[in-house]
Amino acid sequence: MHVYKEKEKLRGETPIKEYNYFCEKYVSTFEFVHELFEIYPVLYRIIEEKIENFIKYYIEIFDFFEKDKNKIGEKICGGKLVKRIEEIDFSLSDSHKSGKRVAKLKLDNGMWILYKPRAMKNDEIYMQLIQWISHHIGMKQYEYPFLTYEEHSWTYIVEQSSCNSEKELENYYVRFGIHLFLTYLLGAQDLHYENIIAAGEYPVIIDLEALSGIPRKQKGRSIDEIIYHQLVESVWNTGLLPFCWGTQRRKGVECSGINGKGGQKYLFKIPVVVEGGTSNMHIEYMCPISEEKQNLPKIKEGFIDISHYKAKIKEGFCKAYHIALQRKQELYCWVTKLKNCECRCFMEDTQRYGMLLFSSYHPQLLKDGAEREIFLQAMWDNRNKNDYLIVDSEVKELLRGDIPFFSFHMDSKNLLLGNGGVISNYFMNTPMELLYQKVRLLNIKDMEKQCEYIDISFDILQAPKQQCVNKVYKTCEKKVDCSVVERNNTANSKLVDMYIERLLKYKVFNYDNTEISWYTIQLEDQYGWSVKTMNIYLYDGLAGMFLISCFLQKYQNTREIAKINKILQSTLFHYTEKGYESMKNLQSQNVGAYEGESSILLTYLIAYQYKKEKIYLDYAKKHIKIIEQLIQMDTNYDVLKGNAGAVLVLLKLYGICPEKKYLVLAEKAVDRLQERALNLEHGVGWEIEKQVPMAGMAHGNSGILMAFVGMWKKTNKSKYFEFAKKY
Repeated sequence: MHVYKEKEKLRGETPIKEYNYFCEKYVSTFEFVHELFEIYPVLYRIIEEKIENFIKYYIEIFDFFEKDKNKIGEKICGGKLVKRIEEIDFSLSDSHKSGKRVAKLKLDNGMWILYKPRAMKNDEIYMQLIQWISHHIGMKQYEYPFLTYEEHSWTYIVEQSSCNSEKELENYYVRFGIHLFLTYLLGAQDLHYENIIAAGEYPVIIDLEALSGIPRKQKGRSIDEIIYHQLVESVWNTGLLPFCWGTQRRKGVECSGINGKGGQKYLFKIPVVVEGGTSNMHIEYMCPISEEKQNLPKIKEGFIDISHYKAKIKEGFCKAYHIALQRKQELYCWVTKLKNCECRCFMEDTQRYGMLLFSSYHPQLLKDGAEREIFLQAMWDNRNKNDYLIVDSEVKELLRGDIPFFSFHMDSKNLLLGNGGVISNYFMNTPMELLYQKVRLLNIKDMEKQCEYIDISFDILQAPKQQCVNKVYKTCEKKVDCSVVERNNTANSKLVDMYIERLLKYKVFNYDNTEISWYTIQLEDQYGWSVKTMNIYLYDGLAGMFLISCFLQKYQNTREIAKINKILQSTLFHYTEKGYESMKNLQSQNVGAYEGESSILLTYLIAYQYKKEKIYLDYAKKHIKIIEQLIQMDTNYDVLKGNAGAVLVLLKLYGICPEKKYLVLAEKAVDRLQERALNLEHGVGWEIEKQVPMAGMAHGNSGILMAFVGMWKKTNKSKYFEFAKKY
């Protein structure tokens, strides 16, 4: 169209009229279509295949409708007679398995229903389970009619409605807590705001394809793998809570089942048609905006913040948990019904599939089928050769215009591919084995832990980023030796005792008690909050925990604290040994004083000064060999991660052990800083983490200034003082 416009072949007074002229005069002609497909033969094959698939799918829907329409009228339409389908809407879901997708149908009796190209056995058993638990609690859950068959199903469309009172709203959240327990128990995943409908005082979960999940990574023996599996098997992984972790976070958008809202801006960009229906139509890359769904419960006054109902959610969760504990044998019988169910398995984020598929329709890729297939081989990114069958299936499904689909049967270890293939024994256990194990391991301690995860979700929800950064706190004027807490100071003792209790409560050992760690909650720059296992460093890692355990030993040298201290010391020593052998064994290439390799050196120096044990100084000198290789590679520059922090720690080492080589190394680090400085309108600065130069201590000029002033004081070289004055 743009080519025709440039050649002045379009007629019309406005871009809209030019567009209409183009469609009527050219696009609708055989000659134009023939020329188009001559240039883009891949486009012809794609359209031809889609038409064939649509025809087959239409026939499938109408054939099943003719067979089932009497039962549809009887069960779903409340006895209303059904004769024919009047409208079909295919816009509700992605395409899978040769163009099949959920269809919204308008019947001749005026009702709208859904056709699904799969059985709803999962939904059926889930509904039975939730009613069984709720019955013993003394509540009812929402039931909606549907018909399920081996390969298809018909279902009533649940609509959002408001609560009539505050009591009904409270009941909604108690029921939500019951749902949260059951989805946690079953290992359900991907239950976001598209999957919840607030029907008055009843939360209704729909589309339970992924009713029971199985971890993609098999349970390992390392401490990081153990913590990963604790998190992946927690309430956080359901997607229902306002704080989700790992792949459940969708790049800055709160999409949880309980609190996901429309109007939120995603942080990534997608291609969007701009000025559609005009001769100026073109593609621009824009950040999409999340759409409003039906998941938020309301009363006449409107939506009320969910933070007021945390206690009600926990009430429902705990009541359901207690029923499961009291009636475990009955629960075993109920979950056994899932034995013959099939559940969807997510190998990649659906969003990634969708963006790759959309991009594969670029005109340059529609000229040669081989080029389009090569482009889709991008699915190999972050994969290994063992994933060959999975990637092969993904590429084939994307080539035919489908979002790749994987699944498993609950009583099988096999992975079912969307192209009809099977990977035998893909999983180490059957999902049923894992589900039975989870039922067996239910206990009060786990219930309390999951309730703490719920608390964390709501605490973070009430603490947006702007409330968590750049705060100023006034400290007491009296200097306090933090390493010593007087026993007769009751307030201090209570605080330390509380800290020790939490330290011991949340610790996680590996199977042979040779590793220990904790999970941490961190505020990330772009994507909000995240939960991670601790890294090795000082700021939010095991080095910091080691120093804390050293100080606590002086306060309360129990066997448990001594054990923690010994394991953490061994972990740090082992890390230095492995890093000394190869740089590939390091957790990062950062060299800073708090989130880099210099933080390990600083930890050894503090431990040496505190304990007076020479072994820490020996390991400090050994770790210098690692830092030496990183200084010239630094691109962080600041105190936390960069050379400024390395300089400060090297000067501390030089003060303890005044060997000239340490001062020389510090000079190399500060010279690197000087080389990478940017001349600004007023003074100098450094571009750190792709942000404009900052003035603060952790990431800015204040911290870097300390490195230059420190070097000037130690070397008495005026060049450092002169450069510092540029700040």
